Amino acid sequence: MPAVVYGHGGGLIGQFIGAPGRAGAAHYIGAGDNRWAVVHVEDIAELYVAALASPAGGVYAGVDDSQSPTMRQIAEAASVAAGHPGTASSITMEPARHEYGPLADAFALDQRFTAAHAHRVLGWTPAKRDVLAELATNG
Repeated sequence: MPAVVYGHGGGLIGQFIGAPGRAGAAHYIGAGDNRWAVVHVEDIAELYVAALASPAGGVYAGVDDSQSPTMRQIAEAASVAAGHPGTASSITMEPARHEYGPLADAFALDQRFTAAHAHRVLGWTPAKRDVLAELATNG
């Protein structure tokens, strides 16, 4: 079960930059203080490989426990990546649903879970990365 995947300019976080009519400025919903569980694409790939080699029936959360940025922080980093620093701004749920479609409700969640089971059973540990720095430079 992957968290919000980021890395190499892809994943759901790319929706901040790619939504029509925004010209690179990212929006966050409300105060933007809801936290997102995140995982880098390379780390989740390693978890999938480890899970394939494990006994059938295992369920593992793929999340980097060391990071849980807020939606506002992610929007700010995405705006920097799009070449529009300082332009991230708040919107309410109705415009968010128009802008992000069905993802808006997921984007507004406070996501917190742990990969403790994957650490313990599979020995999986995400590499040390700075999600916000990567988003600000790679989108």
